[in-house]
Amino acid sequence: MSHSFLIEPGRWTLQGSWLARDLLPITVKGKILVAWNSNDWFTMVTKLIFPNGELDDISLQYKGRIV
Repeated sequence: MSHSFLIEPGRWTLQGSWLARDLLPITVKGKILVAWNSNDWFTMVTKLIFPNGELDDISLQYKGRIV
């Protein structure tokens, strides 16, 4: 299955359940931002929060180039 939408420029909001072994589902919310510059480099920033405080928030930042 192709997931090219993951690197399309834009902003996404997500909401759902975090699933982990031996734990009940945990509510998670977040945002993903993807931006491109003119040299075919992209930046993707992801922020996940757990509103009920069961887990620490997760922040990720990726930079890459697709040629």
